Amino acid sequence: MSQIRYIGFGSSIRELRERQGLSQQALAKAAGIGRSTLVHLESGEDVRLSKISAVAKALGANVEAVAETRELAERRQIRLQQTIRAQSLQKAHLRIALSLSLGEPAAIRALGDARKMVKLWERERVCSPFYIDTWKKLLGGGPRNVGRALSRIDAKWEPALLQNSPFGSLINQHA
Repeated sequence: MSQIRYIGFGSSIRELRERQGLSQQALAKAAGIGRSTLVHLESGEDVRLSKISAVAKALGANVEAVAETRELAERRQIRLQQTIRAQSLQKAHLRIALSLSLGEPAAIRALGDARKMVKLWERERVCSPFYIDTWKKLLGGGPRNVGRALSRIDAKWEPALLQNSPFGSLINQHA
């Protein structure tokens, strides 16, 4: 049996409600539903289509069914996998930061390996000077300082830096 899914209604309704300056209680009352139902709807939980229609009507909006193509579903899946991988890398680096801060021998050995890797990148010119310079700064100092630096990587550059990490041996253990 084929399945029909609806996605994104919750965030769309919340955005429209907030733009109109309505509280959840006020919108729920106008739609003739309970506030808890609206909370479920806005958080993306499974809610009856009749409830979605009632809320949309109260907001002066229409509900429109749009089929998701296989291509769009595949792109969405790839983006989700990329997000999961990025979160995994972030967690692994935070674990490495903690291990370094605690002075764990395996982490200290990995720090030496990471420094050698960055030198190799520089010698072989396999990474941009930005990555090399940034990793050199992050890996400078004692293990505790490196642990602190790893836990405070600039959010703007964190995804790119963590994808190209010199801590390959530990990433596989912690990811």
